[in-house]
Amino acid sequence: MRKLVFALALVFAGTTMVLGQSVSEYMTMRKQYKITQSVPSDVLENFVGSKVFEIKGVVKGVLKVGGRFTIMIERTDGGTEFVDASECAAWLQGTDVAARLIVKATRENDAAPLKAILLGAAPEDAVKGLDVAPAAKTSKSTPAAKSSGSKPTPSPLTGQIGRGSSKSSRGSSKRNAPHMVPIPVSDAQPLYASFIKNHNPRLSAAEANDIARAVIGYCLKYGVDARLIMAVLMTESDFKPSTVSRAGAMGLGQLMPENLEELGLTDAFDTYQNLYGTVRLIRGHLEDYADKGPERQLVLALAAYNAGPGNVRKYGGVPPFRETQNYVKRVISRYRKLCGLD
Repeated sequence: MRKLVFALALVFAGTTMVLGQSVSEYMTMRKQYKITQSVPSDVLENFVGSKVFEIKGVVKGVLKVGGRFTIMIERTDGGTEFVDASECAAWLQGTDVAARLIVKATRENDAAPLKAILLGAAPEDAVKGLDVAPAAKTSKSTPAAKSSGSKPTPSPLTGQIGRGSSKSSRGSSKRNAPHMVPIPVSDAQPLYASFIKNHNPRLSAAEANDIARAVIGYCLKYGVDARLIMAVLMTESDFKPSTVSRAGAMGLGQLMPENLEELGLTDAFDTYQNLYGTVRLIRGHLEDYADKGPERQLVLALAAYNAGPGNVRKYGGVPPFRETQNYVKRVISRYRKLCGLD
């Protein structure tokens, strides 16, 4: 599979990095924000407010859209974050680049996605070993809880991806039914990758992981249910990245040339670009019909994705095209099954 960025030039201490920053300047910034170690996953996934953190991980790709960059970093302790940046040094614009990022992280409320803005970055090899180990806590040992039998693992994809918090998912006051049990992000990726690989055995494990990582990451970033996007991809391309339709739709989410132009994308066959576009378009259509009620909103959003919003306006609802009507039914049926509702 083609990589989003081809050139990789690692630059070490004393060299220019993000925003003209050297490693020594990165360390000064680290000291300025009183950072002694990279943020643990439980802290990052559950905090609310605004704070500066250091994220340690591997950069899996960089997407440039409209003059801004989105850096996808897979944390070493599990989970994937998307970091926005106005500039991005060449050494960081690669795949599988071990790095530290200092980010300003914001989460408006418990149900909101994390927004992260890049403040600084350094190659992992240049700063490794600098973490200060937290002081060991002295507390009375507590006896291990008695096992009441192993908890059943949710069926693949039936759980809403969450942050693993004990708080109710997405602010819901309903008792969690099996299909509503939140799955921590770190647990969701292998489930999604396995599902994708089983659905399209021709994919390599790395390709399936790339698709899973991009689906989960972009869905969390833009507030779309990842299971809905999975249902769309199953219907559009069956997880075949090189698919081209007779109408000229391309890639996993079957983007049209005008979609690429609208979103500032350059390669419909690049996994990250294609899924970025797919999620953004679905999100936009959902917002367009937000006042129609949840069920009608979903139906119209899918119809607009398939036939175009112009046709939805023209016919005052789902267009009378057999393809579009069957498409909406197939996606919703698959979505309900992935949610454990059918």
